[in-house]
Amino acid sequence: MKRHQQTTKILLILTVLATFASCSLSRSMIYWGPDIDDHKIFYKDTVRCSDNKFHFHKAGSDMAFNPRITVTKKSKKIKITLDSMLKQTSTVAFVIIKNDTILFEKYYNGHSRNDVSTTFSMTKSVTSTLIGIAIDQGYITSVHDTVTKYIPELKNRDPNFSKLTIEHLLNMRSGLKFNENVKIPLTKITRLHYGSNIMGLVKNMKFEHEPGTVHEYLSISTTILGIVLERATKTSFAKYLEQNLWKPLGMEYDASVNMDSKRNRVSKAYGGLNASAIDLAKIGRLYLNKGKWNGKQILPENWVKKCTEPNPDNNWYSYQWYNGAGLYKDSTGYVFKQDSISAVNYANSNKFKAYSVFKYWGNNKWGIIVPENSFQAIGIMKQVMHVDKNNNVIIVRLGASSDSKIVGNYINLLDNLAKKID
Repeated sequence: MKRHQQTTKILLILTVLATFASCSLSRSMIYWGPDIDDHKIFYKDTVRCSDNKFHFHKAGSDMAFNPRITVTKKSKKIKITLDSMLKQTSTVAFVIIKNDTILFEKYYNGHSRNDVSTTFSMTKSVTSTLIGIAIDQGYITSVHDTVTKYIPELKNRDPNFSKLTIEHLLNMRSGLKFNENVKIPLTKITRLHYGSNIMGLVKNMKFEHEPGTVHEYLSISTTILGIVLERATKTSFAKYLEQNLWKPLGMEYDASVNMDSKRNRVSKAYGGLNASAIDLAKIGRLYLNKGKWNGKQILPENWVKKCTEPNPDNNWYSYQWYNGAGLYKDSTGYVFKQDSISAVNYANSNKFKAYSVFKYWGNNKWGIIVPENSFQAIGIMKQVMHVDKNNNVIIVRLGASSDSKIVGNYINLLDNLAKKID
């Protein structure tokens, strides 16, 4: 009898697992959150590299610039070299380039120069780039086009779809109701990331706000941008990327774009690009040079300006790029105040021309953000492309976590490194 009960339990478990295997929950239960090797588990479309490869110059050493930096170790602040610090983190690739010359290029945790990793939300900035090119080429008329012009089946869904424009999506002002927490198995972001029918998810989306009224970072917004791109160009995301960026920019290695399934073939424009660090740096170079590549205008200069100029009215975010936001620091470190009024008064007393205040969850105090002359593409685990316009520096960091206990904040680290380079 006891053996029979155990057999029944096993059969029940197997039945449940078999049921889960047919839905997005199965993947989320197996893999339990995003990983930089997600390209190994999803169906994907290849992006071929260029036959005419572009190579940055080398400074003569892989670590021509290897400064000592301050990190926290066992609750104590110590100074170690950048390379020593990175060896203690989840970093897989770290590249620093100034004036087209590589000053630091190292790979860690078993990765090498030609390895790709999933870039997650850095993909959003690439999607924006492709939208800008598609408008320039006439496939998309304007950022003010509604999405229903390109995805007409959404007209019969929520009426707000007929008000939703490409620019609303670019600025994360879609108004859609969407839970972005990827660590919870039943949220829509989990279904988006692990599901096999992205278009089915999009068709059933509801709105929480009227489009254009509220800024809220949602991956579903970029997903819809990707569908618009594919519909407008009648080309897959990967092929359009290959034709308009990967080959023209002389990329050295093949990349790929994750898709929902072999059957539906909808690209994960919100976070599915798998690429090498050195090739991602070339996208930074394109923006640093105002959309030009070796004299040829690949991306309109006004698009680059829209993406990279500080935009405090939209939480320092514009057209899928973080454009120059930096935590203000004085000589003692970060400036935090007990309340928002104190933070505003402090900013005004320092005569900041542009700033915003934010509530910092770590200490429940209010901090100050001021514009830097830099911009970033950022992924969920602090995959970062940091471009400093003043110093002509591009830094790319890829890794498997934010390493906050050691590094503190990669955005600030990269910003400080860019300023230290002669």
